[in-house]
Order: sequence, then structure tokens, then C-alpha cells
Amino acid sequence: MSIRYRLGLDLGTNSIGWCAVKVDDQGAPYSVLDAGVRILTPNDEAGRDPTSKASLAANRRMARSMRRRRDRFLRRRKRLMSLLIDNGLMPADEQERKALERLDPYWLRATALDQRIEAYEFGRVLFHLNQRRGFKSNRVADADDSVKSATRDGMHALKKKLQESGARTLGEFLAKRHGRDKYGCRLSHNGKTTMPEAVRFRPSSKGGQNFYDLYPSRDLIKLELERIWDAQKKHHEFLTPALFDKLTRLILEQRPLRKSLIGRCTLRPDAPPVRQYGLDLDLGERAPKAHPLFQCFRILQDVAHLRVRQPGMRERPLSLRERDVILDYCLMARSSSTISFEKFRSAVELPDDSRFNYELSGRNGFPPDQTAAKLGAKKAFGQRWRDLPLERQIEVVERLLAVEDDDALIDWLCCEHGLSEAEAENVSNMRLPQGHSAFGRGVLSDLVAVMTQRSKKDSDPNTGEVYERPLIYSEAVKALNLHHSDLCPTEKAAHLPYYGEVLVRHVVSRADAPDSSQEHIGRVPNPTVHISLNQLRRLVNALIDKYGPPNAIAIELARELKLNKKRKEEIQREIKENERKNEDRRKRLRELKIGDTYDARLRLRLFDELPADERVCVFTGESLSVKKLFDGTIEVEHVLPHSRTLDDSFMNKVLCTRRANRTKASRAPAEAWSGDELQEIAER
Repeated sequence: MSIRYRLGLDLGTNSIGWCAVKVDDQGAPYSVLDAGVRILTPNDEAGRDPTSKASLAANRRMARSMRRRRDRFLRRRKRLMSLLIDNGLMPADEQERKALERLDPYWLRATALDQRIEAYEFGRVLFHLNQRRGFKSNRVADADDSVKSATRDGMHALKKKLQESGARTLGEFLAKRHGRDKYGCRLSHNGKTTMPEAVRFRPSSKGGQNFYDLYPSRDLIKLELERIWDAQKKHHEFLTPALFDKLTRLILEQRPLRKSLIGRCTLRPDAPPVRQYGLDLDLGERAPKAHPLFQCFRILQDVAHLRVRQPGMRERPLSLRERDVILDYCLMARSSSTISFEKFRSAVELPDDSRFNYELSGRNGFPPDQTAAKLGAKKAFGQRWRDLPLERQIEVVERLLAVEDDDALIDWLCCEHGLSEAEAENVSNMRLPQGHSAFGRGVLSDLVAVMTQRSKKDSDPNTGEVYERPLIYSEAVKALNLHHSDLCPTEKAAHLPYYGEVLVRHVVSRADAPDSSQEHIGRVPNPTVHISLNQLRRLVNALIDKYGPPNAIAIELARELKLNKKRKEEIQREIKENERKNEDRRKRLRELKIGDTYDARLRLRLFDELPADERVCVFTGESLSVKKLFDGTIEVEHVLPHSRTLDDSFMNKVLCTRRANRTKASRAPAEAWSGDELQEIAER
């Protein structure tokens, strides 16, 4: 069955509305073929919990992480026990091993520094070090982790305590706090039993956050293991360097961080990996937004799209001189806060009455080079950052994003760039802009080069004078012999395929996933978009099976599909505020004894949003009042004719007198009146 029809889709976060309309040979609709709504059930409502709006995968991921962490700990403990038994550091009999649990491990750890302990007692020490092996920070994984800051303060405090106490190792320090003998009995001093202090470091909660007074680091455990080993290898011949290496690797080493999945470059997804700055970099992978090249490209793109507007004159692009002034202003900014358009206007010496096109759309300004603003701070690189060549800046940022070891990064910053230890630590802990761009490092480098070195001749629309203007993004991409938007596949399909097969450059994939699976082909990380697109495919393919392919498809996209949780909460607050205002208007209408209709509420809303001293007809200047709103004197009028624009939005509606509305008719204000005529109407 094949019918000529047009399909309309309203794609939202909770449902998909659709309507198929029959069309004639000229494409004009004449009847409804079919219509309906596909509701996303609570179990798959865009992959989110209907109450909290959190991803349904979040709880599963957390539980899975806990299971994996526990399983790894048990496997490590089992391997350690086997190694200790095989080398005579633990008895093979389980009951004998249980008997060793009566020995106080803290006493053994302190005693092992100065005198010989038995092999099984040394095994008990090693087993305890494995159980309490301390915290090892992964600065890449913990970049946005509040726990990291809490544990860091605790680790610094513990190191200070160790120095003050004179303890050689963490075990010796804890043994003094524990105050027990070899078999766990409390020690006495001058006939009095000592009161032990806590040896397990528990967090305290304040303001909903956890804090640690003291916290052990992995480095302290490593130092203690080395010192105890050096002291005991004199008494036990089987403590060989090979055994020490095995034990150290088993007790101290941490599983390397699995690299997160990142999408491919929009323009060159197949660019090969390279080795630069001592790191493996994939040029076909999307570059981080903290990358200096992306920051420069973002500013170049924003500034290239700026247009200058002045009263009585046509809109014009910036000249190269104006572009360079604003570009330097953004790149050299000392703060990461938004730079206002007023400062741009002053920097390029534009008239006070001029405006930029972005101002008219509600933007306040442009963000500067946020990476440079952070790394160029006084407590970081300072002025030295801007004195560095671009290649050296890129190297620093790449290492900040890739190196996991805090100490290794701090040593590199001190040696290579002459930073003090405090400055290097500030740089290491600095949180750079998050997320990834749509382009790889290679493409960004080419785009920045093209947009800074090339220009295009254009004529001033007001004077006709020819001048050089900066390239916009689409022109820069064209200069690279690429297209900025035409990414469509060359072959047509009878049914909608899985979206990952078409949007190859907009999804992330796992090479180790099963072939033909969604994870192997690729998927968007946002669960809302992923499920909505899959449901859309099922709906459209079902309609194709029943009625044949549509002649055209019109889609209304829901903006909230790609919104984050914070923005969705803001929208919900705005909706509740609008509901409250509507209730207030209903109450006022009841007091005025006016029917509660949409038109009546609209009139009150338009009236309320006018400033108190500007509540007049926009065409004649005649004063407005609440009473006039409902006595037939005032009407709601479309500024731009609805019959010609089909714009029935609130922003296109104003209050005006009946007389002015009849005069204006289905015309724009400029078509209906001149300035003199409007003045005459106002005077009458």
C-alpha cells in the first residue's frame, strides 16, 4: 500500500506526537490519514527516572562499580595470600592463619623496624599493609570529585603529624596511638592503663560534605614497606629482591584508568594517531575544550559572526582591524568571566549608539580564553603563560589532561617551566574547561590557521567601500576543501536505519563491543536523545510498512532533549512561576467580574509586562488602563501580520487602540504609517 502523504512529528522528551496528512499531486494537504501519540513508558521515559529525572543507568552503574571494586579487592587478597604461603610467610593451614589474627598488626609494624620478627609475623604485617594500603589519587579521574579535596587535606595533616611525632613510618605512629602489645592488650604506664586513640581514619560530616582530620596516602605505605623490608631481609634469607618486586606490585599498584569514550572529529574522523609531547594523541578524536587551539577557534568563530548595527544604517561585518582588536582582548583577558559587548565597543572605538547583533538576541558578551585566564593567574604561571610559544602551551594542557600522577606532573612543571612547588601544585589541581569540541586537534589547527591568516573582500553596505573582513566558520571549512554541514550518506534506505549508522561523527563507539551492537556502531551518550531517536525510528518504520514512505517529513524538535539537569530544573521553576502568575490573573479577573478566558489572561499579561510609565498604545501613545482592556477600546494586535508571517507567538503581540488596529490592518507598522502620521494620531 502506497499513499501520498506528509508526516508531521513532534519529538519530545516524554512522548512523540505524529500526524500523517494526505496530499495531492501538488503537495497540498486535503485530509488526515492517521495520527497518534507514542508515550514513553516510565521504564524507558527517555532513560530517566520520572521523579528525579536522573539517568536510570546511574544507580546500576554505581552498584556495578561497588561490586567490581569489591571483587578486585578479594582477588588481590587471594593472590597475595597464595604468594605469602608459597614463600613461607604464611602457614598453609587455615587454622594456623586464623591464629595469627590475634597478633596486633600495628605493634608488629613498629617492632619490625628495629628487631627480628618471625616469618609468619612478617606475613601478618604484609597482609595488613594490603588491607590498609592508603589512598592513591588519580588526578584525571578525581578532577571533579569532592572526596579528593577532603582526602588531600587529611593526607597533608597526617604528614605534618608524623613529622611532629618523630615517627619513622605510619605503622610506628599508629602503634603509639593504638597503645597495645603484641597480643592486643592495652599497655600501662606508671600503673595506669593508657587510653588508645583511633587508628582508623573516619570522616566527619559538615554541611553535607565529608572531612578527614587525618588520612593515609599510598606513598606512606610504600615507604613503610621499604623500611620494614630493609630491616627484615637481614634476618631472613628468602626475602629476595624478586619477591619484594612481586609483593610491591601486588600491594601497591593500582589498576590504570580506562579511557572514557570520546566521539570522532566531525570533519576528519579517520585522522591517524600520533606521538607528541610524550603522549599518544588521536587526531581523529574530538579535542578537549580546554585545548588552546579550541579556545582560539571558539573566539575566532564568535568574533567573525559579529555584526555592527547603527541607527539608520545597514548591518555590516567587522573589519580585520576590528576583529584583531577584539581577538586580542579575549585572548589576553586576566579573568575567565564574560567580557561585555560594551568593552568591545569601546576597544574598537564604535559610536555609543551602535549595537552588535548578539546584543539584540539577549547575550551580554563573549567568554575569553578560559584556559589562558586560569593558567595565567598569579598563583599559577602568571605572565610566563602568555610568554610561552603556542606549542609549549599545548604541551602543558595536554599533560594536565592526561597525566594521572600528581607528583610526576608537579616535578615536570617545576623542572621544565621553573614553577615553585606551590605554583605547580596549584596548576595540577586547577579545573580546566570540561567537555569536548566537535573537531579533532588537526582540524582545529588548520581552522585556526585559515581564520587568522586569510580574509575575504567585502563591500560596506552603507558606503560601498571594499574592505577585508574575517572568514566565518563555513568559509574557513570550505577553504580546507571540506563542507561544514553536508554529511549525508550517498545511498538511500527503504526504512530508517539505526541512527548510529548515519550519524557516525556524532556518536561514540566501543571497539570491543559485539559486532552490529549499538555500542559497537556508536550511540549518543545522552540517554534521552538515544531512546527518543530509537522510538522515532520504530514509529516511522511502522508507518512506512503500513502506508509506504512519506513524501515529506516535518519535525518539531524539543529543545529539552539536549538540556542538562540544571537547565531542566530552571525551566521547571519558570513554568511554576508562570502558573503562579496565571493564578493571580484569574483572581483579578474574578474581582473584575470578567470571564476567565485565554484572551482575557493574555491582555492582563501584556499589560503587566509594560513598564508602569510606558503603558500606552504602541502606535498612538494613548494611555492604557485595566478598565480599557475589557471595554472594547483596546485590542491585541500582531506587530507583524499573522496572515503573512504565521507568527502567533507572545513576542509578536502588543496592545493598541481599536482605531489604530483598524488603520494598520494586515500590514507592518512601517507600511501603515510614517513617523509624521503616527505623531498626528498621537496628537489627536
